[in-house]
Amino acid sequence: MAIEKIMMYKCRCERCGHEWITRDDKIPTVCPKCKNPYWNKPLQERGITAKEEMKYEEFKEKIREILKKYPKGLGWSEIREIGKFPQKVPNNKWVKKLEKEISLRREKVKGKLIWKIENEGAN
Repeated sequence: MAIEKIMMYKCRCERCGHEWITRDDKIPTVCPKCKNPYWNKPLQERGITAKEEMKYEEFKEKIREILKKYPKGLGWSEIREIGKFPQKVPNNKWVKKLEKEISLRREKVKGKLIWKIENEGAN
């Protein structure tokens, strides 16, 4: 009878929480569920601090204040620059919530998506 040593790893994704066991002794390059290549690195190791992770309420208040100052509206790139937002594009779920909560309206003007607040006196 032959005996063979088998090495495997039990892995857990730092992003989605998925756990799996490898089939061999190689460390995976991506999470098999979410396909994230940073599956085994905490956010701090990649240079992202908790302070940079903006909460929704903070995002909402910043957007509201910026758009109150510019009633004609602004594009995302201007809002991002003024508010010093770290993200290149806004979180779609947050934008949908803003549409309901602060009456955010986005309309295309000359090929550019403009953000405005309707009925700002009511909020």
